[in-house]
Parts: sequence; C-alpha cells; structure tokens
Amino acid sequence: MDQTHEDTATFESGGMSKAHLEAKLLAAVTAGVPQDGTPAYFDWVSELYSLMPDHLARGKFLEKLISENLDWMGLDQNNGSVKVLDYGAGTGFLSQAFVPYVSKILAIDNSGGMVDQFNKNAAGTKYSQPGCEMRAVQGDLIDRYNQHQAIDAEIADPAGDFQSFDLVVMCLAIDCFVTDAPNDVQYTELVNALDILAGRLKHDGLLIIVDIEKFYGDSDAASEAFSDGRKETGSGSKEVIAALNEIGMEDIAVIENQEFKVQMELFARQKATYEQYFMVRARKGEEGDD
Repeated sequence: MDQTHEDTATFESGGMSKAHLEAKLLAAVTAGVPQDGTPAYFDWVSELYSLMPDHLARGKFLEKLISENLDWMGLDQNNGSVKVLDYGAGTGFLSQAFVPYVSKILAIDNSGGMVDQFNKNAAGTKYSQPGCEMRAVQGDLIDRYNQHQAIDAEIADPAGDFQSFDLVVMCLAIDCFVTDAPNDVQYTELVNALDILAGRLKHDGLLIIVDIEKFYGDSDAASEAFSDGRKETGSGSKEVIAALNEIGMEDIAVIENQEFKVQMELFARQKATYEQYFMVRARKGEEGDD
C-alpha cells in the first residue's frame, strides 16, 4: 500500500518562534559541528531534533505509518503486555508512535544527548499514556565507533530487562552500525548487526525496520536519488531482506513507497524534504532461536 504524507512544518509545533530557532541553530553551528554520524554529532544535534518542525512532522508521519499497519505487526488497540526494544532510538519518534499499542518500551542509543531527550519526552508521555512505561539508556549492541559502550551492565545482563522482547524496532538506523568499508563488508556487518538484534527477540517476536529506501537504478543515474527521495548509498530494503533471510528470520514482508514530504522556511530560504520509506517485518522462528 503506497502512502504519501505531506506537511507544511510550522514553528509553533516546535514550541518556539522561527527567530528563536534560527538563533539557536546559528549558535550551535558557530560552536562547531562534530563529525556527522558519530555519537558526538548526535549529542550536538539532540536538542534540535525535538525542536525542528521537519523532524516533528516526520514523527507524525511515523505515527500514521504505525497506526495504519497494526494488523500487519500483530498489534491492535487493546494489546496486553507487549514489550518493545527501540534500537538507535534517538529522541524517540518511533517509540512515541508505538506508545498507544504496547505496555513497555525500552530504548538504546549511543548518544547521551539523545537518551536525555528521549527520557524527557517519555516523562511527558506518561501523563497522556499512563499504560506504557518508557525509558532509554545509553549504550550499544553494535560498537561501530569503538566507544566500548556495548558492555553496558543493564543491557548485557542475560536475565535482565533488555532481553526477550515481543518487538525490536528501529528507524533510520541501519546505516549507523556499518562502517565505510566496501559494499561486501558492509553487507556482512549488516547481517551480523541484525543477528544481534534478533537475538533480543523472544520466539515469534517481530523485528520491524523503518528506513529510507535506496536507489537501485544504474549507477550513472544515481544523482536522481535525491529528487526521487531515495538514498544513493548504504542499505535499502533489498539488502535488509537478504540479510534477514540469511540469519533465518521468517514471515519476511515489506511495505514500500511510503512518501514523506515537508516544507519549511529557515533563514529566508524554503527547505523542502522528500523521502521514500520502506518498512520491513520479520519473525523470529525456530531457526532464529538461540
């Protein structure tokens, strides 16, 4: 089922005026921007994630995507005890989309700034959705940056809370746990990472991956990816599905062509964002059991 979510982002939705946000952005950039994609970068950008109208519009897009595909994920409005792991959770936009339908969401991010913002947002959510417990911890399961965060005591505890999930979900994170190595090495890293995440599922648990689709056309036309809303590099639905098959996941399915469009104005310039998303579902069966 194709879906288009189109929005005009307003600054009132971000909780501050455009002038205030522009001043905040200018000050942050002047202070220095860490290397893109690193934990330090996400620490730097974490507060802005919860303020930028385009990011908030993306959160609405995710809420709609999840609410319209509950049956596909085996969820409904009256679920009992459903425990979710949100990996690479950021400030929690995907978690917030699942809140009305699950009982507990535990999140992991390797950025302390993102974890702080996630927990601030979760504190506000508990009043509107008291039936769902939410919290995030800083750490990792796949240590791409050699930060030695993978051995977090709570995450690593084999009898602890970060085990045996009904759902493991992730959004815009599949390219965060692979290196800039050649494509064949990146694919091996993807397989290993998804195997680690699947290991946190209980039998019959579901792994849900939401991400921007990859451009699979001729390499000479790769520049078309930007106007087409797809990314030129990294992993898309094809690589994800192949990796899930390789680790023995079952009932693999994909929802494609989920379009996100938003327009906003910053520094007297119009900014338009167009992204094509996919959502993959995979079930942990007998072959995926530990």
